[in-house]
Amino acid sequence: MVHGLSSRPPYRAGATYTRGARPCAGSPRASTLPRVPRVRRSITLHRPALRACVPAAVLLALPASLALAKPAFETGPYYGNVALKSKPVVQFTATRKRVKQFEVDPQQVTCPDGAKGALNLPGTPAKRSLKVIRGRFGLTVKASGADPEYAGTKLTGRLKGRKATGTIRIVYRKPSATAAQGVRCDTGKRRWTAQLDEIVVELPR
Repeated sequence: MVHGLSSRPPYRAGATYTRGARPCAGSPRASTLPRVPRVRRSITLHRPALRACVPAAVLLALPASLALAKPAFETGPYYGNVALKSKPVVQFTATRKRVKQFEVDPQQVTCPDGAKGALNLPGTPAKRSLKVIRGRFGLTVKASGADPEYAGTKLTGRLKGRKATGTIRIVYRKPSATAAQGVRCDTGKRRWTAQLDEIVVELPR
């Protein structure tokens, strides 16, 4: 027996075999052993791109940066004046979505017919609720609205930080016996400023 070969079937006892020898054609061994084709296997390694992780990192960091961002303006009561020598008072309350109870002192005006008087915004301060969009708010009165005699009246405002700025113009058509459309009294555009009205309380030391 040649070393390296087993005596178990299909090898027969007493026979001599050569290691690595191919069986002859027509032999029982040649007809029973199937030919197995050689298959070449290739393994493809995929390397994940580093830049694919960047958007996820940016998205994770975005909420934190937004949380640290300061609001565009402060909410609360505001107090200020119209830019006139008499300094008419302007006051209102600012929330995130609305400016409420906007109130201004009557504005002195001289009408074209020589009459003098004071004009104010139509309605009452309790009913003035102005929508805030990106820190801006305003009021415009049209002839087709509820107060046609105030058509042309316009109020603008902008909130930024702890301050507010804007303009005010009041137009009023007073009845007249000589003019069918009335006498148009106009204050013209006037600027106003206000700031957050904070109450500072000093605690005892």
